[in-house]
Amino acid sequence: MANLRSKFRGSIFGAAIGDTLGMPVEKWTIEKIRSELGEVKDMLGGRQGPPGTWTDDTAMTIAVAESLIECKGFDSSDMRSKFLRHYDPRRGFGLAVKSALGVLTEEARKAVQEQLKVVGMWNGSAMRIAPVGLFYYDDPVKLRQASHESSKITHDHMLAHEGAALQAYAIGILVGVEPGALDPEGFLHQLEGFVTEDAYKEQLRKALEMMSQHEDKQGIANSLGNTAHALRSIPTAIYSFVTHRGDFRDAVIYAVNLGGDADTIGSMTGALSGAYLGEEAIPSDWRMKVENASYLCQLADELFRLSTRNA
Repeated sequence: MANLRSKFRGSIFGAAIGDTLGMPVEKWTIEKIRSELGEVKDMLGGRQGPPGTWTDDTAMTIAVAESLIECKGFDSSDMRSKFLRHYDPRRGFGLAVKSALGVLTEEARKAVQEQLKVVGMWNGSAMRIAPVGLFYYDDPVKLRQASHESSKITHDHMLAHEGAALQAYAIGILVGVEPGALDPEGFLHQLEGFVTEDAYKEQLRKALEMMSQHEDKQGIANSLGNTAHALRSIPTAIYSFVTHRGDFRDAVIYAVNLGGDADTIGSMTGALSGAYLGEEAIPSDWRMKVENASYLCQLADELFRLSTRNA
């Protein structure tokens, strides 16, 4: 049980740390990262705050965790209220969330009408889903249902719903696998068997093929994606984890240096790696430096307590 607690902490810390590592280079190209920084290797200050500051990704992950803990399971109305409580425009919340939570003025909604038609397919519900993957790690049926319903609060497309379920299911699997014991090919096949959307199945097959090809970062970004689109980011995070499964630091550093939606891909990668390797695998200075670390630890411990009691 102590190891399982470590995995819960690892996933929550991992999500926040991947987020804060990627925040300063969000929307940067790979070329810009290389020319200006060489490589992101540590937490840097950015437009949203000093090193360790996280974005809307972690703010909403906290909201999901709080709701699951308070309701002892998924409750759509309560989760939406938690999203509203944690809404802070300084964190960089996306259009889908702003629209769903009613924080856009009518004038603003009209101005972004065309964008709102596509943001329903983005990764905003997958980036916050780690607590669902942890809470329902031993029940894939409830995990998929809660992932879909959580996603529907803010995103209205099946690619977003099933993408969130895919990320949560991957976390659920990894919680139950001893560090060092993961069969990467079997893991990807298991994910492919779970996900219902053919587009995700194709991306996962592509990720498996690319594991042996040693593509450079630009090749991965071009093929699997590095955007905010769920289909073009969730498989990328899974690939980043699987190809660096033995080292948390290597996994998240690789993910954020892919550029694009670096904070979200970094966050999803960190949640996966932390669920597999546990809290101890995360550099201690990152755990201490990340914003509100003690509260993140508290949430992880409460999720652990409730999920294992339910089991």
